[in-house]
Amino acid sequence: MVATTLVFLALHFITVEASISTRLYTKQARCNLRDEMNNNCFTLESEKTNIRCAASCSSKPTCVEFAFSSNGSSCYHKSPCTYTPSCSTYDADLIFYTSESTQTSKAHVTTTESTQTTSITQVCQNGGTSSGSVCDCSGTGGKVGQYCEAIPRSCSDLLDAGYADGDHRVQLDPQGDNSITFYTYCVLFNNSAHNHLARSSGSYNLTHALGTYIIGFHYGSKDFWMGLYKMIPLTLKPQTLKFTINYSSSNLTGVASIEYKNVSFVQTLSGYYTATVSSETPSRTYDIHPTPIDVDELIPTSETIDFDDGALFSAPGTVNPNNCGNVAERGWWFTSSCGVTNPLGWSYKAVPAPTRSSHVLIPGVNMDRVKDAIDYISLSIEEKRIPVLDSMMLRV
Repeated sequence: MVATTLVFLALHFITVEASISTRLYTKQARCNLRDEMNNNCFTLESEKTNIRCAASCSSKPTCVEFAFSSNGSSCYHKSPCTYTPSCSTYDADLIFYTSESTQTSKAHVTTTESTQTTSITQVCQNGGTSSGSVCDCSGTGGKVGQYCEAIPRSCSDLLDAGYADGDHRVQLDPQGDNSITFYTYCVLFNNSAHNHLARSSGSYNLTHALGTYIIGFHYGSKDFWMGLYKMIPLTLKPQTLKFTINYSSSNLTGVASIEYKNVSFVQTLSGYYTATVSSETPSRTYDIHPTPIDVDELIPTSETIDFDDGALFSAPGTVNPNNCGNVAERGWWFTSSCGVTNPLGWSYKAVPAPTRSSHVLIPGVNMDRVKDAIDYISLSIEEKRIPVLDSMMLRV
């Protein structure tokens, strides 16, 4: 159980030199509001803000309670009904208000809005635990929200919910409306979040048709591909995309990356899956030990995903202007020159030389030097932590 802060919304309706009616509404937790609406206990009104919703309710003598949807900006007034709901679920998008009292006085005042706070007792959901005046969701396996009731929209939500650094396999709802949800790996580190779209150790046969790359797949503990259709809603707002090589051998350890700014994954009208990027030059970074003199040969170049060449996704059996998936026996955003890149190819540890077109190949990297040192490659969206306003404060 946890004591949570609620907001009192005081609305003052003004008549010069006349009675001023002041009605105080208390924001409360209320379960099964949708069930009540489905049983005609609420009426949908035209107001599009919580202030206007409260004002219209206050103007009706019989309206003492209302609900407001934060998702759809919808106003609902409570109506008399005989339905008695059971308390089983909470509707996260609905905010419920009830009238505390009505007072009258005579004065000439300006319209004001004020807030006061109080506390009520609420239940932390999905295994969340009470931590002072909030619910601690870090032990729920991926839930967030005021009562640990919600699915995160992005990996950054885990940071704001107090999750520790490390790998977290969680379910995401990128559009916040349950229209498309899926599991992914969120890696939290140093106050930033990395949403992993793919990881490959080169130990598995990833010769899959395009349909499998669209849906996604998972092998073992490291190897997975999120799925092209799931990547699209994650980049409706362009994101930073990072391709990383993880090195691990007796002679070489560390990471080397290429980072692209403002990337969006899209499906064209022709049905092709592609990616777009801003004209900003990609950045190359590394943290490799020991650092060799010719470290530049260990860092991927921008051709890893060649946006200048259209970044058209191809997989084995794909029929499109770029059929490099048939050559590489893997899926990827290949350049038009087949044989230049194949990040999801076999590792030389799993399938030793001689070199084949289905072996891992990364532009800019001297594969003869590092082919036995690559542990795995990863593709991720780099999210930075964004401070969140107090979700309990009513802001108008």
